[in-house]
Amino acid sequence: MTRNHPRTHARLPLAPLVAGLLGLLILPVPEVTQLAAGDSSMRGLPGVAILAEATSHDVWPFGIKEVWLEQRVTDGLRNAAVPRLERMEALRTSRQPLLVVRAMTTLIPQRQACAWHVSLVLRQQVAGFEGAPARFGAETWSASDALGVTSTDRVRGSIGRALDLQLAEFVRAWAKRANAP
Repeated sequence: MTRNHPRTHARLPLAPLVAGLLGLLILPVPEVTQLAAGDSSMRGLPGVAILAEATSHDVWPFGIKEVWLEQRVTDGLRNAAVPRLERMEALRTSRQPLLVVRAMTTLIPQRQACAWHVSLVLRQQVAGFEGAPARFGAETWSASDALGVTSTDRVRGSIGRALDLQLAEFVRAWAKRANAP
């Protein structure tokens, strides 16, 4: 290329290219969720073990600790007659069903408030396909998310009520599992 021979650029029409890219982004995609097969992911489970994941040390003074979360879930399952497995018992089963509760929190000090998110998920060992490990842990069911901002003196009650709603959702799914395909 010299100064007298300017570089020529191949110009692709942009309209078809942009339309193609947008088409990829706009194409309807079938919804694929852990609930796509209904409640069949719970069928055949002898019960669930409970695992409360670590909470922030900042909210311990308000009574939000792993032991409190685990006890709340345990009580809810007992009241609903959902069989509870000890962790070691669950880990010895092929599907290793763990009902995991997690409360993530952020203190807002100048406001004496706390932003929080509570999740309740069922994790199990599932079979892998083509290139995936033969068995691996996966989320097979989850409750609706719960998110809030509450004053620090009411945060434990708010998280507890949200968790109770999620437990009720799990109990309904557990009750339907026998009829699942």
